[in-house]
Order: sequence, then C-alpha cells, then structure tokens
Amino acid sequence: MDPVRERSGCVLRRRPTESASEQLKGAVLVFDVDDLDAAMERAAAMGAQVGAIRDMASHGRTVKVRDPGGNVIQFYQAAG
Repeated sequence: MDPVRERSGCVLRRRPTESASEQLKGAVLVFDVDDLDAAMERAAAMGAQVGAIRDMASHGRTVKVRDPGGNVIQFYQAAG
C-alpha cells in the first residue's frame, strides 16, 4: 500500500508501522475566526485555558486554547 494519498488537495503521509492515533499525537486544529477577541472570551467562558495572543503583523493574530479535556486548538484571525 502506498503511504502517500491525495485527498482534497492535501497529501497525507503514514508510516505503515504507525497507528492513526500515533500520527495525530500533538496535532493542532486551527480555526479561522472573524473576531479573535470574541472567540477567546467564548472559549474562556466555556472553561478553556486561553493563551497569549501572538501578533504576526501583516499576517494576522493567533492564540492557542486548551479545552478542559486537555485538547489544544488554535484560533486565527487574518489581518485586515
């Protein structure tokens, strides 16, 4: 079986000896948001730990969030 497959423009690589859960360990989902401050406030109100905003100048702003279960996600607001 070929370890490289294309799906919707994405290339997925998998080592045959690695399980899917091992591959995803440390993965972070990034969500584009229109209002980073509102997304942070809502996440905090739902019990998440919200990190410090990272300002990437002309690229936008981002912040890491850890939910009560320990899962990490990231919110991203484009500049402009």
